[in-house]
Amino acid sequence: MIYIFIKKQKIALSELFNSVKKQIADLFDVSSDNLIFEKNKIGKPYVKDNLLYISGAHSGEYTVLAVGKFPLGADIEKEKDIDYYMLAKRLFPNHTINSQKELFRHWAGYEAVYKRFGQVNLSQFDKELDSITYFNYIDGYTFAISSIEKEFAFVVV
Repeated sequence: MIYIFIKKQKIALSELFNSVKKQIADLFDVSSDNLIFEKNKIGKPYVKDNLLYISGAHSGEYTVLAVGKFPLGADIEKEKDIDYYMLAKRLFPNHTINSQKELFRHWAGYEAVYKRFGQVNLSQFDKELDSITYFNYIDGYTFAISSIEKEFAFVVV
């Protein structure tokens, strides 16, 4: 199960993590004392000793944090008016993107895969399309998770 914590406030991921640490400990049956938020040399957040896997993002007025037992990547994108056609051709030349919503879906998916694996190119992204689950949990936002895990629960904090 991947738990997705959503806060309607743009805050640091470490702050969101620390505010829900007790809930995370209870959900995964671990000691909250062992849940230590850290970042690697490129800024990717992780739980010390890889006790659990985390990924998070900010967009608009929301901060999200996904927590699970397997490697994962998460992204949220606020949909906004842009010239999607030209951007889609440049960013995703091998994909047919027919709307602004599809562009944000692709972008959130790409970011989620990137956060799961680190560096990723478009051919790797194409191979991981089945690993991505998309949500429109919040109106006007696209949310994506890349993981082998396919069970999710949203927790609004």
